[in-house]
Amino acid sequence: MIKKLFIPLLLIISFFYRLSGICISHPLWVDEYSSAYQARMVLENGLSVFKQIDFEHQNILTHFLVAFSYKAFGISVNTTRLPFLIIGSMVPILVYFLAQEIWERKSVSISSSLLTAFSYIQITWSLQARGYVIQQALFLLCTLLIIKIKKRKWKSKYLLVLFVLSFTLGILTHASFLILLLSFGTYFFVSTRNKKLKNFYLPIFSILFLIGVMIFTNVGSGVLTYVANAISSGFSNNVWYYHSFLWRNYSLFVLLSLIAGLQLIKKSDKYKILLLMPIFLYLVLYSFVHSPYSSRYLLNIFPIMYILSSYLLDQVGRKVVNLKFFGILITIFIIINGNKFVLIPKKYYSINHDMREIAIVDYDKVYAHINTLITSTNQPVAIIDTWHDRLRWYRGKDYLGSYLFRWKKNENKINGLSLKTEYEVDSHGQKYSNSLINILLVMEESDIKLIQQKYKHGVIIIDDSSLPKDVINYVENNFREELIENHYIYEDDPYSIWPLKLYSWGFS
Repeated sequence: MIKKLFIPLLLIISFFYRLSGICISHPLWVDEYSSAYQARMVLENGLSVFKQIDFEHQNILTHFLVAFSYKAFGISVNTTRLPFLIIGSMVPILVYFLAQEIWERKSVSISSSLLTAFSYIQITWSLQARGYVIQQALFLLCTLLIIKIKKRKWKSKYLLVLFVLSFTLGILTHASFLILLLSFGTYFFVSTRNKKLKNFYLPIFSILFLIGVMIFTNVGSGVLTYVANAISSGFSNNVWYYHSFLWRNYSLFVLLSLIAGLQLIKKSDKYKILLLMPIFLYLVLYSFVHSPYSSRYLLNIFPIMYILSSYLLDQVGRKVVNLKFFGILITIFIIINGNKFVLIPKKYYSINHDMREIAIVDYDKVYAHINTLITSTNQPVAIIDTWHDRLRWYRGKDYLGSYLFRWKKNENKINGLSLKTEYEVDSHGQKYSNSLINILLVMEESDIKLIQQKYKHGVIIIDDSSLPKDVINYVENNFREELIENHYIYEDDPYSIWPLKLYSWGFS
């Protein structure tokens, strides 16, 4: 009876809390602009999109879901984010069933699903047009399926096929999903020791099917590039960052999960591989292998932390205070307390709520001003932006005066990313990149002077102080400052380390 009432209510609450976050169609941010552009490419090219040189062979599932949303509901900010809102609303349900499948205790299932449904970070990343919440949902689904398959002694063909398809979709979401192959593979071989050869048909079939999909979609090149970049970059040390993120913001759940994990290891619990190894592998990957660091990379471990924490609270309730639903009571108290949880639905959930990582200002306002300048003259206007897909979102991919402000030669790195852009030079002395379509590059003062000779009117956006200083100094001394955007109006903290300045030339 509890299950029949709780699951629909949980889904309604989860969906409503996330739906409230798109009441304000706040501008896309850097990676979301890329998702939008790639989705448009899918709409225009269909399956032949895999042959396009500027198609991103990572996040393939993300691009196709957004393209489907565009096809069904039209192109807008909200339709860009709609698929993630729907999938994110399902994550608490998956958490409920996964916890129930492992421990068969409703108190653990209810507690962990409630924590997931009301979690600020979970809600926030259910509203961003990137594949993080998709990967999370598929990770939970695959884990749930493999446990069900094991309980049925690998005899359910329906579940086997569903697992293979789900895992394949995970790979098509991002190459980092491969990290779960080690967890699932270890669990599979441990749970099928001394079994007949027929028990190995599943991994053999899965590998062959996965290879076929990767060849057809060319996602293999994306995986190889991902691995090659990680190897060439050498080992990184992002421990300081993730320690700050997890311990400063989520110390309660880190501590509870750690104690619960130690208990599972001590008991030699048969499911510890599926719960503890992914956390370990993700922490190792993003701390020592994947050079860029960002809190959103660890989104996958949060449902597992909530499940482990709920398990420990349930253990305390049963063995210490002799209260069966002690864990649920403590969970409700934690949510009501409000720290990192949402009690009252919000109209805006900040992607910088935990760590200030992503540039976000009112780009709609910036480009509205640019459009006003463009309509004030009947001559062509050059637009120089620092992110090509943002320019494409507002002005289209075929806008003739499109330029990208980039680094030329810089051995420094920011957030593990090289400040260097590979380029060619055409017969007119203009710099371009083979991976970018219909857009030229600005890398030094001579480039912008060349643009001024071609375009009597133009604008340039500068929102990164690490970009070439000679260009920035030339712009500040010779162009007119049109506007400054320091932060997005709905952000928690009215301060940004990425203020945006818009300059223009040729307008009276």
